[in-house]
Amino acid sequence: MPKSSTQLCFCDINGQFGVLTVNRLAKTTGSNVVLSQTEMSEMFADLSDDDFGEDITENMLTKKPKPKSDLELPKIKFNPEFEQTIEDRMESAVNATDGDIMDDDFDNDNEFDIGAIKSRYESQIFGETSDTAATKASDGRRPDSRISERAVPLVAQEVEEAEPLPFRQEPFQSGSTPINFEQRFMVWNSVGIVLCYNTDAENSVTVEFHDVSHHHSIHLPNTQNYTMCDLTADALVLATNGDESATSGKLFCMLLNIWDATKEWQIEMNKDEYIDAIACGTGFIAVATDQRFVRILTTGGIQTSIFSIAGRVVCLSAFEQFLLIIYHSGSGVPEEQSMSLQVLRVQHRPTSKHPVPNPIAVALSPKSEVSWAGFTDEGTPCVADLDGIVRIFTTGVGNTWVPIASTKDNAKGKSDNFFIIGLSEIQNQIRCIFCKGSRYPATVPKPSVTLLPLQLPLCEMFTAKGKHEEEHIRNQMLSSLLKKLSKDGFDVDSNLEECNRNIINSLIKLFAMALGADREALAVEISHLMPNKRAVEGAIKFAERQKRRTLAQKLSEIAEQKLVEELNELSDDEEEV
Repeated sequence: MPKSSTQLCFCDINGQFGVLTVNRLAKTTGSNVVLSQTEMSEMFADLSDDDFGEDITENMLTKKPKPKSDLELPKIKFNPEFEQTIEDRMESAVNATDGDIMDDDFDNDNEFDIGAIKSRYESQIFGETSDTAATKASDGRRPDSRISERAVPLVAQEVEEAEPLPFRQEPFQSGSTPINFEQRFMVWNSVGIVLCYNTDAENSVTVEFHDVSHHHSIHLPNTQNYTMCDLTADALVLATNGDESATSGKLFCMLLNIWDATKEWQIEMNKDEYIDAIACGTGFIAVATDQRFVRILTTGGIQTSIFSIAGRVVCLSAFEQFLLIIYHSGSGVPEEQSMSLQVLRVQHRPTSKHPVPNPIAVALSPKSEVSWAGFTDEGTPCVADLDGIVRIFTTGVGNTWVPIASTKDNAKGKSDNFFIIGLSEIQNQIRCIFCKGSRYPATVPKPSVTLLPLQLPLCEMFTAKGKHEEEHIRNQMLSSLLKKLSKDGFDVDSNLEECNRNIINSLIKLFAMALGADREALAVEISHLMPNKRAVEGAIKFAERQKRRTLAQKLSEIAEQKLVEELNELSDDEEEV
């Protein structure tokens, strides 16, 4: 803020504010302060052309002055009791000139009018206001230098926020923690734990098995800077892209159960091809590279297949002879991702029996990322995101993703998370590590495994009705899985019998609640959901005890329909055999 009439304030296009103090006055006439041409040049000597714009001309300050043609600067009285703003002082200066503003051609080349200069270069210094821009656009004239109450100069212009862009998740290994951690988990699965130490004192890899009778612990020096790992009962697989001087990625494999002396082998990718993800299954190793190749090798190191995927890989996971691939299938909507999943059977020979041969879209929560991907203990593809939603892929209702759990519901704080390492549908549990206030667990002390139950996020789960509905849906899905496993030769008869019993119990309880609410029509709907004739007969006995004979008669008709359905299923099974 100027403190006297000998100070001139200015602000450049970068928002830098300054004050020029005039120490020498050439002449004072009346109410005007007269500055000479030399003094004006000294005041503007420190200002560059960029501060005023490209339109300023050099002859304004370099032409020879004529006698008695100095710039008359109005004298503004300073009142210490009232602080004038920059806008007030500028308007006062314009009013004092009585509208004597020089035109664009500068009739007198050696006279300077502060008001004219301000009006001409104000838009370049402060930015155009909406009113001045509209005036220039309408009649093409230079905007008025007077500052109105509505047209306040813009010192800092508002910048419109750019529309959020889609993002793409970087490749990762399920069950691992970030690479930049000095002590990190390279993998934690149902077989064991692989830890990596990358400090100034130590650079090594340690393998610990859950079942020590299967194999003893392994300690390896990490001279190759391995960053990716997968562990099975048969092999330990490590991968690295080397340092900045490396021209390709390398894959290393240590065989755990082999009868000859050669237990280790490694293979190098082609030039300028780096590894993004790896997975090891029963008898095979899969490697996904940045060239969008997926290479298949035997555990002994023989290359048996190579194929391309339609986008950069996100992660790989293997279960027995099955390989799960998640990759980016395109650019998603703003702040979203577009991913696809395939599940292939690896037999080292051509086959058409793939669980999910055609790519399907991966379901994620809004604005979320994949935090874990793999198979359940029963072999069902499963994906978990950062919002804690765990989904499994099922063909029971088309090719759909069913949310079977929300780990965030079990967290105490908003910043608490669960680090998933596996889950079982038959045992109805998720194996995970509780991370208080973080996304990843610490290596020291060794974290303990937490078991969370599978629970579908249905509505009104705080009521008995909601709980029985959730139990019915979850056991129905498990029953379909157990029937499939039974056909594949697994001994799950006892599990299937218990599952069917739980389904009937849930429906009978819902049936009783409907009768308690005097809703016989709803009770009939529930009886249609019962799996067999025996379950409907139990509902008939319950209705008769409640003296609801009309309902019992309707249920008898449904029981006959269930008997016919059971006979048809038996005949279909005999034909398949």
